Amino acid sequence: MQLINQSKRMKRLLIAALCILFHANVFAAWNIPVENYKQKDYNAGTQNWQIKQQKNQWMYFANNYGLLEFDGQEWQLYGIWSSSVVRSVEIVPEDSAIYVGGTNEYGIFKPTPTGKLDFKPMSRNIPDEYKNFGQAWNLHWQNPYLYVQTDKYIFRQNKSGDFSVINPNAHIFCSAMIRDALFVATDQGVYLITGTQLNALQGSELLHGKVIKAIREYSSNKILIATDFNGIYVFDGDAIKPFKTSVDNFIINNQLMDMVVNDNHIAFGTILNGVAVTNLDGNDAIYINTENGLQNNTVLSMSFDKSGNLWLGLDHGIDRVLLNSPIQYLYGSVDSKGAGYTSCIYKDKLYLGTNQGLYVTQYPFKSNERKTQLSLVRKISGQVWNLSVINNTLFCCHNRGLYIINNQDGRPIDSRDGYWLIKPMHKHSNMAIAGSYNGLYLLKNEFGQWRISNIIKGYTSSTRMFELDKNDNIWILSTRGVERLILNDKLDSCTAKVMKKYPNNGYCSILPWEDEIIICSNGSCQMTDINSNLVDSVDFFNEILDGEKLYSAVKKSDNKDVWFMYGDVLKVRKYDHNAMRYESKTTEIWDYPNLYIGGFEHLQILNNTEAIVGCTSGFAMAKLNTVLHPNQGVWMKPTIRKLISTNQNDTIIYGESYPKIKKDIEIKYKNNSLRFIIDGYDNYNEHVLYSYCLSPIESDYNKWIRSNTKEYTNLSEGTYTLKIRTMSAASGQTAENSLEFTILPPWYRTWWAYLLYLIPIMYIIYLVYKYFKHRVEKGRLLLERRKDSEMQKQQLKYAEESHEREKEILRLQNEQTEIELKSKSQELANMMLSHLNKNEILTEIKKDLKKILGDLHGSNAEQISRKIIVLQGKITQNIEQEVDWNKFEENFDLVHSQFIQKLMKKYPMLNKKERKLCIYVKMGLFTKEIAPLMNMSVRGVEMLRFRMRKHMNLDRADDLEQLLEKI
Repeated sequence: MQLINQSKRMKRLLIAALCILFHANVFAAWNIPVENYKQKDYNAGTQNWQIKQQKNQWMYFANNYGLLEFDGQEWQLYGIWSSSVVRSVEIVPEDSAIYVGGTNEYGIFKPTPTGKLDFKPMSRNIPDEYKNFGQAWNLHWQNPYLYVQTDKYIFRQNKSGDFSVINPNAHIFCSAMIRDALFVATDQGVYLITGTQLNALQGSELLHGKVIKAIREYSSNKILIATDFNGIYVFDGDAIKPFKTSVDNFIINNQLMDMVVNDNHIAFGTILNGVAVTNLDGNDAIYINTENGLQNNTVLSMSFDKSGNLWLGLDHGIDRVLLNSPIQYLYGSVDSKGAGYTSCIYKDKLYLGTNQGLYVTQYPFKSNERKTQLSLVRKISGQVWNLSVINNTLFCCHNRGLYIINNQDGRPIDSRDGYWLIKPMHKHSNMAIAGSYNGLYLLKNEFGQWRISNIIKGYTSSTRMFELDKNDNIWILSTRGVERLILNDKLDSCTAKVMKKYPNNGYCSILPWEDEIIICSNGSCQMTDINSNLVDSVDFFNEILDGEKLYSAVKKSDNKDVWFMYGDVLKVRKYDHNAMRYESKTTEIWDYPNLYIGGFEHLQILNNTEAIVGCTSGFAMAKLNTVLHPNQGVWMKPTIRKLISTNQNDTIIYGESYPKIKKDIEIKYKNNSLRFIIDGYDNYNEHVLYSYCLSPIESDYNKWIRSNTKEYTNLSEGTYTLKIRTMSAASGQTAENSLEFTILPPWYRTWWAYLLYLIPIMYIIYLVYKYFKHRVEKGRLLLERRKDSEMQKQQLKYAEESHEREKEILRLQNEQTEIELKSKSQELANMMLSHLNKNEILTEIKKDLKKILGDLHGSNAEQISRKIIVLQGKITQNIEQEVDWNKFEENFDLVHSQFIQKLMKKYPMLNKKERKLCIYVKMGLFTKEIAPLMNMSVRGVEMLRFRMRKHMNLDRADDLEQLLEKI
């Protein structure tokens, strides 16, 4: 919002300038900027009768429609009850009161918690005979009384309603409270009121018959008295005397309406011709009217603000005259003057080159002249690009050629081409290089006459911007970048080399600095060295300029101050002669958009404190000695003008006026998106910068910005503190303010909501408790049943497992038995096999012995026969010798499940041989296999088998093997 207001303010300044430019004659004068506030800007009545400033710098105007308030950003109108017109306003900061007076009405405005003003009438209870008192033209506060000046009476009233009337029995013109003394001017003279008594000033008879328009404090012991057509008078405590000024004729001819005084100036407002401002001696007048900025010439009221600016209440509109502005404008007719491209002071004349021609005027302007006529130099109409003085000759580079200027005449040197600029050569004092639309030309001064010597070959492009270094090398901006042109010895041709290409943004500048050349672009600046090469010089740009920026002009004054321009900024780096170094902080003179002509910026230093700047609307003078510095001027604490909820419709929740009303700010959760609007004045170069910090969600201030509006959205409930910091961009002065507020929780997160939530929660908890208690009981029973069931299952499981273990044990035992039986069976088999083999072998031996015995003969035969028979007896005994049968039967019973015992139990009649035969049959042996085991023949075994079947009572059909298998 502030940027918009700045744009509007700048627009007002430019419109004021352009209005002046359309004046019929062409005149020159350095004019103070004037800000115009039209009726549509403040949206109230046309006329403004009185102006006062509050302690926080807000301005208040007694307007036709009510009390008009301006906080530096926005206008606000407050009406009074029975009268729309407000004629007077009196501000009492210590009483938080603004008193206003109108038609048959006066009362008091008090601030409200939303930053508005609330009116309460004070004139309702005055005696009936005085109720139609007419206009309340002036109000004065002298604690504890309010004095109300009307056309006939002075009312005195306190807060309790005590009312008294002072009647001078004369027509009252005006009044003033000076050092707690009330002075009243009437058609009978000037009086001092003491209590309710009127005391005529000594010598006031001198003023009889004169209309007194203003009484103002002049010094500690003097007051000034202004009349409409009869000049100014001074009262020194002893007598009233005429006060002669340089504007007496101006006052007499234009009818004075008001006069105001501050520490430096006296301002005289008139009905017919605007304002004249002088010093305190009444001299060095400055005239301000519709020709140089005012909206109209009828000044109804005036007031100096704390910054020294002059506010004017006009018959139609409000103007602010920036008396302390570091910029003043040179205005003339727009038809013959145009935008400012170049300027030059030559032989006590100021030459001004514009897009419409070359103008000249006497310089410096004579102090007693209100405006000086500009004259167009003959033959030099149209676009002027550059003015340069070389060897005491003034050159004009023009769209139509190159000219030499002598007084008010222009003599062409070359009209074949347009020329941009001309530069003197360092090593050839009688030569110069001129840059044209189509190349470079060498100029020579021969016998006091300048002429074109030759074109410089090797470069045929446009040379709008170039400079010569101390070696007379030409540095030029071309389409390829920054080129260095080296001239040959004859100075008729050159060789070019690109020394620097254009940066990404495509912009570059080339500027002279003492004996060097500066090549500038944003973020990259270089200088030429002694060998005409480019070198970095960061220290130079940081210590003397303002860092590495795209500078459009750099100039040094005689006292070593460095003036420079970049972007929309004009600054000065001052040189401290005591410390023998440049100051650490630059001084900003101006920073407004669209003031300069982009690409054609012009800066001409006049003296140590003044410089001419080319502007889109003509020319301006920059005045260094009027710039505010740190700790100068007034920098007030920022005021939070409005706190607005933006959730639905913009709703003002809180606002501050003066003084601030302390209030606990509680904001409903549904309004948790907020916009804060801060007040703040922009005075000429004194831009206001803002920084914000919302604690606790932000830990530090944000960066400086120009916007006086800050928004936060969807804030959670809690207590916040908004901290605001403002700073003057020119002086660096800062001020802070803060505002604490609370975002209330939504209704569903309030304590009573939680209390409501607690009731169903407790009921639910009770139900849950009951439910879980029931479930616990049910679970306990179910658990017991499950426990019993599990116990039963466990017992069954244990029984099954025990049975399985027993089965396993039995299986293992069976396996063990089986293994043992297999072992025993194997042992039985081995025993039987061994026995069988033995008997077979012994039988064979016995047969062999018997055969040998039959073959024996001789003397020893009997003896040998006897021995063989003995041996046969032993063999027969060995064959018949049975194996350890008891052990065999024992093993056989183990293998065959007590077969022998079962057999003998069932067939006890069986003898030993029959039992053996049963065992061999059980073993599955055949008769042939059994015979040798029993030392019997096969036939013997069969006979034995027959007898055994008979003993066992078996029929022929009974199968012995199956029977024995079943046992």
